[in-house]
Amino acid sequence: MAYTTRMSLLSRVRKGDEVSWTEFYDTYKRLLYTVGRQSYELNTGEVEELIQEVMMTFFHASKTFKYDKSKGKFRSYLKKIFYYKALKFKDKKKKTAEKITSVESDEFGIDDLPEPVDSNLDKIWNEEWQKHVLHQALHEVKDAVDNKTSQIFLCVTIEGKSPQEVADVFDTNANNVYAIKKRVTEKLKEYIKNNQWLKDA
Repeated sequence: MAYTTRMSLLSRVRKGDEVSWTEFYDTYKRLLYTVGRQSYELNTGEVEELIQEVMMTFFHASKTFKYDKSKGKFRSYLKKIFYYKALKFKDKKKKTAEKITSVESDEFGIDDLPEPVDSNLDKIWNEEWQKHVLHQALHEVKDAVDNKTSQIFLCVTIEGKSPQEVADVFDTNANNVYAIKKRVTEKLKEYIKNNQWLKDA
């Protein structure tokens, strides 16, 4: 399963392709889960409910949604939906949050909503998006990176474990973990550089 935000994937989701919708859901669930836990300190049940709200909103909107990168990157669309759903979910700014109903109509009205004003969300979203891109890229180059190397890299970069912690788990040493992180990072940067869709998403 390719973890992408390609135009083809969005197009297939729009047409109601169930396999593509599952792919889309699996692609963004981890990102939304992590941001929900860190930015709004939601418990597991709450963040799972929030993810469902975000996904259902996009599912309904996808029937008419046409991605236009001249209006902003896809990550910005998704962050807006997440932000306003989170406001509604937490009931912090009820009047503003109620505007999310426009997104659930037949028109994808996310452009009509104000940009999120939440520096903490911006910081966490940007950090997690970078991890999200690395995760996508790693999946794309999986044939060039063995499973153990991938797991070590993910533990250090995505899960945030220390090299020594990872070394203990995989029965190696911290220097080897550092070397793996460097080698895989360079490989992924090269892949991202040559694949514009990862930067445009």
